Amino acid sequence: MKPEEPFVVSDGYQSRILVSCDYFTTTEVILDDFKNYYLDDTSFEGIVVVDGYLTITQNDTVVELKKGESAFIDANTPNIKISGIARYLSIEYKKKKTRIHAVSSFAFPTQLYAVWVFAPAITLTTHSVD
Repeated sequence: MKPEEPFVVSDGYQSRILVSCDYFTTTEVILDDFKNYYLDDTSFEGIVVVDGYLTITQNDTVVELKKGESAFIDANTPNIKISGIARYLSIEYKKKKTRIHAVSSFAFPTQLYAVWVFAPAITLTTHSVD
């Protein structure tokens, strides 16, 4: 069994990565004040409160969560502030850039041709339920 990662201490919170793969990273966060950040267009985040309470503020939108509740923060969301006294899990999705997996080239007498093989890109579609 792999040993636990140590907590990284920052102003207002501590965090440690619990598990990470190519697309998702799950981080445990112990919040004792606040954390500011933003999500760019390549990531979105789910938050699950494990203990305590927290408030997520983004401009004029305020969402309060307590133990057992969760929230979803859309990609491309600036000016996020999470405040409170809580332990929560942050599950962040990072869109992978299309990568070249293989390049093969061959030559004809006067031209050089290249064949590029690309990994499929992931497209995220969100739906809202009224």
